[in-house]
Amino acid sequence: MTVELSTSSKYTMEVDEEKLTIGKRGKKSVTISICFNTIATVGLTGSVTFQVKKKALIGNESSSLALRFQMLGVIPIVNIKEILLMKEINQSSTNSIIKERTSSSHITIRESTCNTETTSVDLSMLTMGLTDSIFVGDVIGKHGKYKGDNVFIFKLDTKESGLSKEDFKVILNNYIDIHHQNIIQMVGMNYDSSLLLLENDTMFNLEQILEKPLPSLFLTRCCVNLATALQYLASESVLHRNIKPYNLRLVQHSTISLGGPLVKLHDFSLARYIHEGEELHDCVGTMEYMSPEVIQHKPYGLKSDTFSLGMSILHIFSGKKPYGGMNKQQIENFVKNHQRVSPSEKVPIAIISIINKCCVEDSTKRSDYKIVINLLNDYARTLPL
Repeated sequence: MTVELSTSSKYTMEVDEEKLTIGKRGKKSVTISICFNTIATVGLTGSVTFQVKKKALIGNESSSLALRFQMLGVIPIVNIKEILLMKEINQSSTNSIIKERTSSSHITIRESTCNTETTSVDLSMLTMGLTDSIFVGDVIGKHGKYKGDNVFIFKLDTKESGLSKEDFKVILNNYIDIHHQNIIQMVGMNYDSSLLLLENDTMFNLEQILEKPLPSLFLTRCCVNLATALQYLASESVLHRNIKPYNLRLVQHSTISLGGPLVKLHDFSLARYIHEGEELHDCVGTMEYMSPEVIQHKPYGLKSDTFSLGMSILHIFSGKKPYGGMNKQQIENFVKNHQRVSPSEKVPIAIISIINKCCVEDSTKRSDYKIVINLLNDYARTLPL
């Protein structure tokens, strides 16, 4: 049995010829994916013991089982020589790459029509003429290959970035223990090389297409994806601090009927783990989506992201950024005067109610993510199928 060992601040893994032992340094559960040839069992948690036979009888033949262990939470340390670098995403020279990737990319939504045909949100049409770029902080991502898979590569250049190596190390640590289907996942990293690899199954960001006609069901499911990601982060005591449609990447080949994500949350460059009872004080993020306590430099905690969720839902359904083009000083004065943004007529009443539950000025009275998700799903059920 061949197992590639990796290091982690939270998990340990020991292997000998007969068994694989997984230990926990923290209180978090261990999630394991086990692949026997092409048949996978996913989602085992807790303390697991494996007994593996090296041979298996198939008919009258003796065959070796190909066994692969992938433990989420143990991230491979990547040698930069293992990466095949392609081109920067935001350069015009990548138009051919984008065209190739969008030519068959669509999100299937079933709409109510006289012949019950299925219509699609066609990414190739919606993103025509747009430029796709992806950043972690101010570090731009590049297309690449790692062990045969497409990845986004983020390599810190301290001469071009405002981030130091220590800053980037904090970002790497933010990604290491975050594992959720609605969040772009880390594929590999290297502290010494200031290198981050992220999965590459997304293209463009949601904000880029919000001014175009989109089905209400698509918009609602995007909001559910975001709220579900935030529910997970809150359970892990992680505050993202820059929630907005710009940081939601569109998933390729998504089909709403299968229940997979339509968008994935991205960019954890400002994220922070918050200990029980801890409050933050620094004003970071994007002004249009910030909670009042952040804008006013007051202590804040996990519920700050809930307010940002509400403002993001407002943007998603209205197609416009909150505050109608006010500058930072105008927004700050607006918030200090306890004024509230008025939703446009485009936003359904049920969605306005959800936004109001997220954007309560008193952070302790903001809704839990579970309630928001249930309300969004209830609204989705009222839409034509």
